[in-house]
Amino acid sequence: QAMPPLDFSFLDLKDVLDLLHTEPVSGTPARSPLVRGAQNSTEFLDSLVSAAELLEHEPASKNCGSSRMAQTSISIRLCNNLFSSLKGLDRICYFLVPSLSFITWLDCSTNQLTTLETDLGKFTSLQVLYLHGNKLSSLHEITSTLAPLKKLQRLTLHGNPVTEKAIYKLWICAHLPAVKCLDFSSITRLERDKVDTWYKAYLLQQARDA
Repeated sequence: QAMPPLDFSFLDLKDVLDLLHTEPVSGTPARSPLVRGAQNSTEFLDSLVSAAELLEHEPASKNCGSSRMAQTSISIRLCNNLFSSLKGLDRICYFLVPSLSFITWLDCSTNQLTTLETDLGKFTSLQVLYLHGNKLSSLHEITSTLAPLKKLQRLTLHGNPVTEKAIYKLWICAHLPAVKCLDFSSITRLERDKVDTWYKAYLLQQARDA
C-alpha cells in the first residue's frame, strides 16, 4: 500500500532537526510538528526512538498490525533544501513515520551534502535514493554507506564531484550490484559483464600492489 509522499522540498531547511518543527508541503506525517521551544526536542526524540525500536522488535504475534504495516510504502522528499548533513535522519524519521521499514523512496537531491553518514544504511527498505546535485566526492564513502541497502534499485549521483572520477560508474555498479538504474539510466547486461571483468582485474592489481 503506497501512501502519499511526505514532501519537505523547497523549504530552505538546513538541519534535519528542522523536520521536527515543519509542516510538509504535502502528505501527513505520523505526528504533528513540534512547537519550537515547547519541549526539549532531543529528549523527546530519544524517548520516541526507544519506543519505536521496541515495537519493531516485538514478535509479529504481539504486533497486531504487523502484516498490514509491512506492506506500507512511503516516499520522503527532502530535495531542494540546504542540508549539509543527514546525520540523525534515521532518528528523525521515527517521528515522521511509524517505522523505517515503511520508507522505500528517499529524495535528498539538490542540497549541500558533502558526506554521507552511516545513518542512511539503516533505511534497509529503500528501493529508490536520489542524491544528485550535491557535493559528494568519495566513492568509498558512498558505497560503504549504501552497502547495507540490499533492496536499492535506483540511485542518482549526477551533479556531484564524485561522478567526474574515471571509474565512477564501474565502482558504483561493482559495489552496489542490486542497483539496476544509475543516474536515470538502466544498467544493461553488457555493462554488468564489463563491470565484473573490470572489478576482477582491479582486485588482482590491488593484490599485486599489496
